Amino acid sequence: MPDDAKSIVISFECDGSDPFSVELGDSMALRQSPLGGTCGEPVELAWPILPATGETLSVMVTGETAWSATPTFSTEEFAYDRALEADCTAFADVYSALTNADSGFVHYGAFDETEWRTRVDAATQELAELAAGSTSGIRVELESMSTALTETDRVPGQSMAGTEDALGRVTVACNVNHTTLVLSAEFDG
Repeated sequence: MPDDAKSIVISFECDGSDPFSVELGDSMALRQSPLGGTCGEPVELAWPILPATGETLSVMVTGETAWSATPTFSTEEFAYDRALEADCTAFADVYSALTNADSGFVHYGAFDETEWRTRVDAATQELAELAAGSTSGIRVELESMSTALTETDRVPGQSMAGTEDALGRVTVACNVNHTTLVLSAEFDG
């Protein structure tokens, strides 16, 4: 890795139609994301290069799938989308609140159903405000999740029912921007 490199784009391709995942260095320690997709079409995967970025490229593919990775280093900083970064960070708080409400009530009995509903209502309101103020590329997904949370009958343990597809797209967008959704566990964390 060149000493002056500040970012990298890896042209990656693999045979077939199976999923793949590519990681540069220790993504968890760097608070970055492995990037993935489906084999069959070439893709460009980008990462910032930080002082602690290791030189290991880990590729996960199925079986004997043939793959290739061609790096292009740059002295330019990784182009974070700051609006997306803000939305990912704020959404992680909402996601944490909903997960903690479900976990606390269903698995730990830490509070009753009234408290569960109060927590889910508060997180739902927070998500609606986030969606309304969003200027990032995930605004549509945030709005979709907000609508689902508002219109779906609430069932303890399933506070995010109906949001799965939008949540998947938000997760991918945040990962590509290397602003991974970091959840804060209130129970068994």
